[in-house]
Amino acid sequence: MGAIGTDECLEIVSQYIHDDSQEVAETCVLAVSRIGQAIDIQEGRLEDPYRAGVPVYFNSVDPAFPLDDETDAHTLGDIARTEAFDIYLRYTALFQLRNMRSTEAVLELAKSKGHTPMNSDCYGKYDL
Repeated sequence: MGAIGTDECLEIVSQYIHDDSQEVAETCVLAVSRIGQAIDIQEGRLEDPYRAGVPVYFNSVDPAFPLDDETDAHTLGDIARTEAFDIYLRYTALFQLRNMRSTEAVLELAKSKGHTPMNSDCYGKYDL
């Protein structure tokens, strides 16, 4: 519903941002944030990062825009793994890592998913 981005969707998902299920609540927080961004872009308060030159490598509608600064992969990984941060900020870090397409970013993404690669040399053979 966040990808649809209408006022009607905002009204529906807003009802569930405090749901007893953490997964439902966080999904709705992401949707509310994404719809808010779409409205801000439409009303000229926010520039669409993809129209501003952010490279698009994936054909997807993401629940959060990538973080819009030059933060290094390690710091982005820390943001993504820190549960004290807002879920939306954590997702912006994840999508920025994805868009970096580097070995360091892949390793940080793996750590964010709870995995620690045994041998990081195996990533060298893939063209990221």
